[in-house]
Amino acid sequence: MSEGKELLERVDQLIRLKATGSPKKFAEKLEVSERKIYRIIQTLKDIGCPVVYDSYIGSYKYEIDGSLKIKFFPKNAESIDLKNVKGGFSQNILYADKIRQWQVFDLTSDNTENA
Repeated sequence: MSEGKELLERVDQLIRLKATGSPKKFAEKLEVSERKIYRIIQTLKDIGCPVVYDSYIGSYKYEIDGSLKIKFFPKNAESIDLKNVKGGFSQNILYADKIRQWQVFDLTSDNTENA
């Protein structure tokens, strides 16, 4: 496993646990410079992670529950077997006003009156 991936996994874990502390403490925990912490946080934000610093708890956190997953998706992803899909959720983000909306889909229901 690469050092960069391990570092990102540790960053993600500490953010999810809301246990980063201040940027200076976060850098000490990870044995990196404070400047590198700021670059990592900005990179996470650039790829869509909802990372914020909460001064009340004194830690970075995600605005919504979730975690960072690093994965390769093949070009022919449409060949994925969807026969076992039972339901799911979708996140619609309206970037103009930063409103997040969640929609829940129940694909097992035969209820068509709301369609």
